[in-house]
Amino acid sequence: MAESYPRKLNGTGCLYGQRLEGDFLEFKKAQQKRMDRLEQKLDRLTWAAVVLSISLLTASLTAWVTYIGP
Repeated sequence: MAESYPRKLNGTGCLYGQRLEGDFLEFKKAQQKRMDRLEQKLDRLTWAAVVLSISLLTASLTAWVTYIGP
């Protein structure tokens, strides 16, 4: 059993450790992709909120000027 599980002490670790590191790096990349997509969605929502608030402000000012004007 010990012969089929070679351990390397040269800084790369054992096969199990290499496998865990590979899995962790894959997980880390997937998480980074998810976070990038989430940031893009939040950016879009922020700009949508800004545009909506400007539109509502413009509409309310127009209604107020129209009501007060005549």
